[in-house]
Amino acid sequence: MKYKLLILFSFLISVVPNIGFSQEQQVEKKIRVYFSAKVSKPQYQKFNSGVREKIFNENYQVFMPQSLFIPELEFETIEKCAYEADKAAIDWSDIVFLLSPYGKDCAWEIGYAKGKNKFIIGFLSDKESIGDSMVIGSLHLAITDDPEVMSILAKDDRTKDKCLFLGEESFDNLVMPFYNRECHLREILQANGG
Repeated sequence: MKYKLLILFSFLISVVPNIGFSQEQQVEKKIRVYFSAKVSKPQYQKFNSGVREKIFNENYQVFMPQSLFIPELEFETIEKCAYEADKAAIDWSDIVFLLSPYGKDCAWEIGYAKGKNKFIIGFLSDKESIGDSMVIGSLHLAITDDPEVMSILAKDDRTKDKCLFLGEESFDNLVMPFYNRECHLREILQANGG
């Protein structure tokens, strides 16, 4: 049991690197991102890393579940540790970033993030993912770099008012105005007891 707790604790420390430090002690406030994507195969992990490098700059602290070190343990212990670490990372995050095509674990992460009132961005690069109503309905923004997917998103009632094309403009310039506006609206609601 102690071994399991130590492993879980190490996961949580890797998820929240500034644990134990006050806001004043942190050098600069970066936007914390939970990167939700398929991770079960090396080609997924390579693709995820490429997207991360392309999109996120030094203004973001990105947690990628594929970066967790999982020692040799029985399967159910590994699953429990990964679940707890991912859940803690979503709690820690400011933004949840979903990369398509995604699987059922990612769909659960989006549902959990929605319940926690996180700002959720879907990077959609395939037409099949657009058909998932519960996930698509949970997104604050749907972004793509595929003109055909953009055309579909722009015509879909669920996404037409929240879809953006990631072309020459940077992710920061494209997405941050929407994120900042959402944060400002939340502050106003909280100040008014809502």
